[in-house]
Amino acid sequence: MRTFARSALVPLVALCLSTSACGKWTSGCFEIDGPCASTAPAVTTFIVGLDPSFVDRSVPVNASGYRAVLPVGTTVTLRAVRNTGGEVTRATDTLRTVTWVLTDSSSAKLTPRVDGSAQLVATKAGRVGAITANGSSVMYACGVDTPRACSSVGAIDVVAR
Repeated sequence: MRTFARSALVPLVALCLSTSACGKWTSGCFEIDGPCASTAPAVTTFIVGLDPSFVDRSVPVNASGYRAVLPVGTTVTLRAVRNTGGEVTRATDTLRTVTWVLTDSSSAKLTPRVDGSAQLVATKAGRVGAITANGSSVMYACGVDTPRACSSVGAIDVVAR
């Protein structure tokens, strides 16, 4: 019985070594049937700073979230935060080096600051262009406590007072 088992394994080992059928060894995972799941935690960058009172939660505006409504003249300080767990409610790592982008400045002005934040000023009625911080446009309006109560923001509209 022992000889049979050993002789049956030899062709399988040879097949495994001569082809990529066995895949590769990655972090304790042996890829035979497909890729191993990543064990590294996701690092996500979020944009926060909108007061939750600006958010109209009556109906989502798109798949990204709800509509924030800012009166003309409103100034908001936005910050980029990240969390390795991928949850905005517990994000505490405020980024100091941030590349801010506003795709359309016809309704608002975005001014980066030296501390990594950005000042958003609502200038005239209309929809604010997409805002990104280090390439991420995931935005939330959150309360001040940690863990935060947050609402996802899919668009920002500026309205006349």
